[in-house]
Amino acid sequence: MRAVVLTGPSRLEAIELDPPECGPHEVLLSMSALGVGDQDVAAFRGRRPVGSLPWVLGRQGVGEIAAIGERVTRPYRLGQQVVVEPDFCCRGCRACAAWFSSACAERESIGLDRPGLLAEFVAVPAHFTWPAPRAVPHEDLVCVEPLAEAVAAARRAAVQPRQRALLLGADTRGLFLCLVLRARGLEVIVRDPVTERLDLACTLGALPWTAGDDEFEVVFDNSGKRTALAEGIGGLLPGGTVMVLTGAAAPLDNAEVLKRQLIVRGSRGYDHPTDFPATVDALASGEFAPGKLARRRYSLQRANRAFEEAAVNVAKPWLSYDW
Repeated sequence: MRAVVLTGPSRLEAIELDPPECGPHEVLLSMSALGVGDQDVAAFRGRRPVGSLPWVLGRQGVGEIAAIGERVTRPYRLGQQVVVEPDFCCRGCRACAAWFSSACAERESIGLDRPGLLAEFVAVPAHFTWPAPRAVPHEDLVCVEPLAEAVAAARRAAVQPRQRALLLGADTRGLFLCLVLRARGLEVIVRDPVTERLDLACTLGALPWTAGDDEFEVVFDNSGKRTALAEGIGGLLPGGTVMVLTGAAAPLDNAEVLKRQLIVRGSRGYDHPTDFPATVDALASGEFAPGKLARRRYSLQRANRAFEEAAVNVAKPWLSYDW
């Protein structure tokens, strides 16, 4: 089968590989589309370790079922379109049992810890694939993973319509969160020093932050900047919520947290098996249209260009499996 593999930092090549076998609990997918995300770019640039080279990248994939393992219990059929949930939890530990699979110690990421989806055929555990209606465009489906992370963050923050939210940092993750919050009926104020990011957030219905803006019910810190977070917390209403989305987040003033009875919570990834299918259902219902953030489509022959573009542009590139 044909595959596009990483052969060195910032270098992808098309090669021939042996096709995978479909295990008893797996489905074999004929891949059709793939989104390029931040973790893909980190591996492409050599900033995120992967297995031995050549290595198959790719996490955010859409494909059709070409074979079904003998022990798969889901009512799948050949030719059915599915989206791959790329982070595999153990489904048996205490974190998974408590519906916090994002904290699973055995969690593996396809394309990073195990070979990815940039190949003609891929075998994936059936539990981590979700049916995707044909009516939903590929440019929306390749956004399910980052959109699911945003859906999870909104769920954990318990957001409500007509609340005012401050979003610090409008990179790709921040833009997907902005999209979700606006769809849920929140007024979203965005603070970001990059004009292109801020402008794109405003096209999603957000408003730019101005000095002195306050009275927020929730602050989403996607920046990790001490000054921005301090000013954001200063604008929170008593009893408000601070959602920390990045490991680089600045420390909080505990005295301020106690005095104003703030709620502080972290949000990492999404949780299996709830957030991913909920996101696919939201796409099917028309609640979200994330394809507006995936405006650059590339063929596999231009995979190098797609990954390079993802490293420098806000809009999300995606690959169509046109061999």
